[in-house]
Amino acid sequence: MSPARPLLLLVEDDLPLRQLYKLELEVRGYTVRVAADGDAALEMLAAGRQPALVILDLGLPRVSGLNVAEEISAQPATSAIPVVVVTASAEDIDEQRFARVLRKPIAPEVLSDVVEQCLRSARISGDV
Repeated sequence: MSPARPLLLLVEDDLPLRQLYKLELEVRGYTVRVAADGDAALEMLAAGRQPALVILDLGLPRVSGLNVAEEISAQPATSAIPVVVVTASAEDIDEQRFARVLRKPIAPEVLSDVVEQCLRSARISGDV
């Protein structure tokens, strides 16, 4: 029996990007759940198996990515989950709060490489 594939939560409101990133990550062997907005992401986190990592767009409708990140870090069940932020914003972001911060546009293979690095680091530190 093969080992379980790491579960990722991809939170991205741009449908073409969401599909592109999901496909790339699945080709790399990940299981990917997707959410198109912050509300859906928070519902998924509250209701199901916790992902090994969250890929989070900050510019989301309804509930902002920053609010989702705050909720992730505030809940004991999710606070250890690494969060990789993807954003088109030029604003300064407190990068210490996240596993990585990536500025759009991001090539899908770059995103998947960063995901692998973050998961490897989390395993080494014992968080995954």
